[in-house]
Amino acid sequence: MHFSFSHITKDQSSIIKAIAIVMIVLHNFLHWSNNIGENELVLDPNRINLFISSIYNTPLMIFNSIISYFGHYGVQLFVFISGYGLTKQYSQNSNISYYNYIVPKLVKIYSLLIFGIIVYFLFFFYSMDIHYAISFVSSTLLMFNNLFSSQIFRFVGPWWYFSLAIQLYLIFPFLYKFINRKENTSRYFVISLIATYIVIYLLFPTTQKYNIPIFGNFIGHLPEFLLGIFLAISPKTILSWKVILPTLLIFVLSNKIIYLFPFSFLCVTILLLVISYYIYTYSKGIILKLLLFIGTISMMIFVINGPLRYISIPILEGTPFLEGPLILKKTPYFEGIPPLVILGFSFLHLAFVIMVSFILQKIYNKFVTPNTIKVTNLLINKKNK
Repeated sequence: MHFSFSHITKDQSSIIKAIAIVMIVLHNFLHWSNNIGENELVLDPNRINLFISSIYNTPLMIFNSIISYFGHYGVQLFVFISGYGLTKQYSQNSNISYYNYIVPKLVKIYSLLIFGIIVYFLFFFYSMDIHYAISFVSSTLLMFNNLFSSQIFRFVGPWWYFSLAIQLYLIFPFLYKFINRKENTSRYFVISLIATYIVIYLLFPTTQKYNIPIFGNFIGHLPEFLLGIFLAISPKTILSWKVILPTLLIFVLSNKIIYLFPFSFLCVTILLLVISYYIYTYSKGIILKLLLFIGTISMMIFVINGPLRYISIPILEGTPFLEGPLILKKTPYFEGIPPLVILGFSFLHLAFVIMVSFILQKIYNKFVTPNTIKVTNLLINKKNK
């Protein structure tokens, strides 16, 4: 069978985002319920052993373990669809100035983050001192947490993605112009991919030595971003099982072999795209509607799912409320509770996050979106005068 991803529709894009965010939300919840860990920023070959042994020793842990270990790869789908969507958008107006291109992107990201910060304070103001609040706001807005391994998950763990998104936005026009040639598009895609991996392999030892998370920044995720750009401008490109099966093999081995680890993110992106293809092709009825709905509020879910764990976990665990992120009980949570009950808790948490995100999205659309449009127009008009 062959798969083509060169004509992803708006609905299909929403479903891919829904799949990605469901993976991320469930992962962010469940990986606090066990000690398996994940190979997200660095490779620890022992983690795949823990993953396998957790299922072998407790078969009912299979779903919890799979989501805990693999769920974070939903980020790769977001990176891919970002490159794909930017390409489709940019190709319709490739003569746009860099300033007019980047301003709406920055305003949108920062308005979402500022909104998230306000919500965060409303939930947890009682647990913060002034030093914590200043550090939280400054590091979030300046987006330097993902420059240090010790800082990347501080405050709100999932928010490191927004720094990555801005980095990719900043370099996108240059990548697009390099790859998008009337002839030999494939050749320039391959050249850019090879160059990216050379840089990754050259920098990886140094970044590890100085605790800089290369896979928490744009360089580490350029391959899947480049794949999104390439597929968006290459309608004849198809993926067959001759590509998918070797990709699966490399991904499996990349969980044990350090030299293959940088390829894991591109490989898992291809594998998840195939899974997404089946989901958006064969989903019907209420499942289809639910996925489309989740996809439309996926970025709000991304913003809010991390903080909401501090509310849902104590409720589901039956313990006193955590006093916000300042007092974090040592994981794993839910000790002594059966795996299937914990899995049920994770879906209750997901429903809670979706409900809160829907309400916040309504508020955001009513009060924030009109102002982001005004600010964007003001900045662009002022520059173009």
